[in-house]
Amino acid sequence: MGRPKRTYPLGSFRLRVPKDADKDKKYPVELEYTWNRKVIRRNTNILVRESDWNPSGHSGRGSIRASYGEEYKRLNNLLLKKVEGMDASLAEYNDALRIGKVRGRQ
Repeated sequence: MGRPKRTYPLGSFRLRVPKDADKDKKYPVELEYTWNRKVIRRNTNILVRESDWNPSGHSGRGSIRASYGEEYKRLNNLLLKKVEGMDASLAEYNDALRIGKVRGRQ
């Protein structure tokens, strides 16, 4: 028994940092989903230094630290709004697939 498994993924944020990262350089924050074992990433047009990124913030989704500056709260709220909107769209699409209103790929 137990709790039923969610049939759609929840998004998370990740900082796209190269292997030879520069401490003073800003890198893009990406919205990341894993759907059917495929990773889908979308740019959020927000740039953050590696030291200002908290990968475990917002229950593991990722967030910007206060050391970023005055706008960190506004940017965190913007990121959460984006991911919650996308999660709601995926849940709606998944429900429509289950009911049979949308034709899935075979």
